[in-house]
Amino acid sequence: MAKTISQITDELAATPEAADLLVISNGGVTKKISVSNLVSAALNLSGNKTVFDGVNLVLGTTTGTKVGTATAQKLGFYNATPVIQPTAVANATDAASVITQLNALLVKLRTLGLIAT
Repeated sequence: MAKTISQITDELAATPEAADLLVISNGGVTKKISVSNLVSAALNLSGNKTVFDGVNLVLGTTTGTKVGTATAQKLGFYNATPVIQPTAVANATDAASVITQLNALLVKLRTLGLIAT
């Protein structure tokens, strides 16, 4: 028989570490998760996840946040096939090379999905 939140809360109140536990109960199975471990744990995701409208990712302001930590990790935007970090585009040295380098940059942005093809 499933327990109510009150019953679970009463049981946890008898344990010294109860203040640090988050209780999740579903289908007659109850799990106790340490809040301090949950807060310090890395977020490990697999499969598709949906972020609904109005949800923002709030990031810290001291150290900063990276998306991808190695150049060989693949990333794609707007349903583009994920690719590794594109190589650098050389600096233009004259008017003719400006056009060549701009075209090379556009190819890289399109490959990432950052601009439309």
